[in-house]
Amino acid sequence: MILPDQLVVIVYGKFAWGIVLASILTNALDNLNRGDRRLLLVVVMLSMGSMWLPGVASPSHWLGLALQSPSGLLAGYCGFTLRRRLFDGIETAGLPLTVAQSLALLGAILYADALGFLTVNLYALGFDPIWSPLFALSLSVIAVAVLWRRGGATIGWAVLFAIALFQVGRLPTGNLFDVVLDPMIWVWSLWRSLTGTLEQVKLRRFGFRAK
Repeated sequence: MILPDQLVVIVYGKFAWGIVLASILTNALDNLNRGDRRLLLVVVMLSMGSMWLPGVASPSHWLGLALQSPSGLLAGYCGFTLRRRLFDGIETAGLPLTVAQSLALLGAILYADALGFLTVNLYALGFDPIWSPLFALSLSVIAVAVLWRRGGATIGWAVLFAIALFQVGRLPTGNLFDVVLDPMIWVWSLWRSLTGTLEQVKLRRFGFRAK
C-alpha cells in the first residue's frame, strides 16, 4: 500500500475543488445566457483563488468535510469541460449515460460493502498491488477506446488524466476506487442515470405511439 504525502493531498484538494467549483459556476452562467468569456474567466480566477484562503475561510475546508476530496475523474472531467467552454466555446453535455450508470452501480456496491450489507471488502482491492494495476490498465484501455468514438473525447481524456494522476502521485487517497468515484460524482451519476433512463423510456413510448 502506497499512500500520497499529506501535503500533496491538501494541495490537490484545493486545486481540484477550485476546478470543480469553477466548472459548476461557469455552467450555471451559461445556462443563464450570461456566458461572456471575460466574466467566465473572472469566475474561474475567483473560484481557484478562494480555495487558498486560510482555514475555515476557504471553501475547500467545508467541501472537504462534507464531500472528502474530488476523485481524479471528477476533477479531470470538470477541467476538460471548463477548458472547452472557455477556449473553444463548446458547452459539453453531462456524463454519458453508460458511464453514469456504471459509476452509480459501482458506488452502490462499494457503499453497501462499506456499510456491512456485503462482506466482499471490495474497497481494499483498490490498494492491492495486483488488482489495482489490472483495474487501472483496464480503465486505460476502455478510455482509449472511448476516444475513438465521436463525442466521447471529454470523458476519455478525463479517465486517462485520473489514471495518470494516480500512477504519478497516488492521488487522491492511494486507493484506485477513489480515482473514479467520490460522493459528489456518485450522486451526479445517480441523477444522470435516473433522468437519462426516464428520457429513454419516454422516447421509446413516443416512437411506439408514432407507429
